[in-house]
Amino acid sequence: MYDSVAAPVPPERDKEDAFKARMTDQCREIRNYRNSVLLTEGRWLSLDEAAAEWIARFAASYARRHDSVA
Repeated sequence: MYDSVAAPVPPERDKEDAFKARMTDQCREIRNYRNSVLLTEGRWLSLDEAAAEWIARFAASYARRHDSVA
């Protein structure tokens, strides 16, 4: 009935999926950072503030870590 062989995924779709996964992971990292700052420093940050701080502090090392995996 069904062919068990999946159709090949176009390379541009792989890149798009990888980009979406990376952005989702970065959003999770930013939410975790926001919660950590609240617990450890007692500072409440909006998501935009947390994102700006996270990007300034961690984006470069995140990119290096994840670019070496790709």
